[in-house]
Amino acid sequence: MGMEMMRAALASGVPVSEVLGGAAPLNELSDVVESVELVVAEEARRNLGVFQEAASQLKRLLREGGRPAQFLAAQKLLEDTTRGISWKPQEATMPLPSNYHLASALNRVDSNVGRELGLLEELVAISSISCEPEEAKEVRHSAEWVAQKMREANFANVRLLEAEGVHPAVYGEIIVDPNKSTILFYAHHDVMPLADNGKGWETDPFKAIVRNGRLYGRGAADDKAGFISGLAAIKAYGQNLPVNVVFLIEGEEETGSENLDRLLAQLPPDLKIDAALLANSENSEETSDPWVGDFEHPITNVLAGAFAMGYGQPNSVLAGTGGSIGFLPTFKKRFPNTPLYCIGIEDPDTNAHAANESLSISDFWRTIRSLVFFFHAMGNRT
Repeated sequence: MGMEMMRAALASGVPVSEVLGGAAPLNELSDVVESVELVVAEEARRNLGVFQEAASQLKRLLREGGRPAQFLAAQKLLEDTTRGISWKPQEATMPLPSNYHLASALNRVDSNVGRELGLLEELVAISSISCEPEEAKEVRHSAEWVAQKMREANFANVRLLEAEGVHPAVYGEIIVDPNKSTILFYAHHDVMPLADNGKGWETDPFKAIVRNGRLYGRGAADDKAGFISGLAAIKAYGQNLPVNVVFLIEGEEETGSENLDRLLAQLPPDLKIDAALLANSENSEETSDPWVGDFEHPITNVLAGAFAMGYGQPNSVLAGTGGSIGFLPTFKKRFPNTPLYCIGIEDPDTNAHAANESLSISDFWRTIRSLVFFFHAMGNRT
């Protein structure tokens, strides 16, 4: 969270402790710490020594890298020293949206990115390699972990979708109003093998580490961050989610989604969706063998606008992708009249199927914000 975004989050009186406790371990976090040091000095002099000690620990981690849990531990100490202090600048550098629920959701995103990275660290630690039979228990473990996190986020009807000889997928739904738009959100919890017994990895692929604004680990970007980002956007709204959502988190995408049709057959037969967000692709203009969606559909402009706002860009680039992604024709067959949108958090430095796979933490945060904007826009769509 950069300085400007932090001030925007604090503009409505968000406690300093909440921002420090949840801020993502980015290089800009040093600016966040320094910017509130004066506040601590003025309002919590008795804690200034502890604050400075924790700040030193955090700055060392930012220089040298470390586990997300280490960042959060240092931030937790900062949180404790600033508990009860609120800071509301006279002028916010970024105006907050006028809609109360949207503004609240964006504030929650900004103040909880670090905690979501902590969840991602937990999921990365599960070696859910779907193409290796000896990892079948771990693939199931990851499905059960995903299902539990969905239950904790108040999803209903959460269950594993299973078939003989098939790695489990996870289904869950939140229906706030049958008359509201319904969005299907797809991601996958399985990962690619390491290849060459993990040669080329500079760190343990199943122990996530943060370095230079990126989180390294197998599945960090492809596609465990896809699931965590969607879940984070849902949690940001709490009880005020403006749309209905259906989550389907597959366990066999990395082996070609050959059994996906058997799992989709287990969805409610009367399920109708307005759009499907398929969170598994590059976030880049560079694509090969593009699969082109319906750029003329009105929801396309809604999604493009949401990502432009979430990423702070004047517009979004619409590009085809997914020529070799096995789930696309299967989804099209199951939902023939529904727009499908491939989204993702991969960038040119991700190395999704290679050693040292990594996730841009800034893009992770921006993607969550973009989904919050999209759900808001779809909830207000007539």
